[in-house]
Amino acid sequence: MTVRTRAAATIAALLSTTIAASPATAAPARADLTAAVADRLHDRVSDPTTADRATVVTPARQHGDWAIGTAVLTTRPGSPDFPDGRLFLARRTDGTWTVALEGEPRFAELAGQAPIVGDAERALLVQHDGRHDGQVSTTAGGDLRTGMALPFAVGQAWTMSGGPHGWSGAAAPWSSLDLAGGDQRVLAARAGTAYTMCTGWVRVIHDRGYATDYYHLWNNINVNGAAVGQGAFLGNTGTDVTCGGSASGRHVHFALRQNNAYVGIGDHNVGKWVPQNGASA
Repeated sequence: MTVRTRAAATIAALLSTTIAASPATAAPARADLTAAVADRLHDRVSDPTTADRATVVTPARQHGDWAIGTAVLTTRPGSPDFPDGRLFLARRTDGTWTVALEGEPRFAELAGQAPIVGDAERALLVQHDGRHDGQVSTTAGGDLRTGMALPFAVGQAWTMSGGPHGWSGAAAPWSSLDLAGGDQRVLAARAGTAYTMCTGWVRVIHDRGYATDYYHLWNNINVNGAAVGQGAFLGNTGTDVTCGGSASGRHVHFALRQNNAYVGIGDHNVGKWVPQNGASA
């Protein structure tokens, strides 16, 4: 099934407000919020290929000298590479913005202080402090108990059409499963706080530093820090690639993260199922 025409229209609208990519250098404080966030993301994602990728910055909430939102380093629709997205928190001091991305110690510090962050949201965000950053194992810190369900309703017949594989193809860690079928309704695997990273892509932040990503969705919810329960509706399976990547046939690209990194989903207990890695992604 091909990507719906509305995805093409949405990417055009998004790109009209993107920040031009810049070389991955140290991110100074900036007077312009979106520019400061874009600088920080490119500094954080130290990949030489990012110079040709557009950055979409969405300040979801801003009040006074504080802001929170999402930053996505896009790829082109149809690309084998998938987008890279982070939550950000920013504080303005003396007219300049200092930005921290989820998974950084400064992010947890700002989450603990920011008046624009609610109490329930704060309790989850302060756990995303990067304490495993740079040394994340494929077993999410050695703890395989996720407390999660599969992202669809009990009693529905779904198929694992792909995976485990990486968020972006065959590269390790093999964090992701392609799930399709049933009633096509994609549900939150565990309670948490949900954020719309871009059209077709929802991230839910859970406790213990876990997060789950749901990509290619049609009719996805539009949320920025909303509390969701396990089993909450997030969208329908689809082929949306508004922020980049590829999709063949309706499905949800379901991925496991911990402390700002994708982690291997193999051997984790998810809805009483334990995915196993194959010989290849």
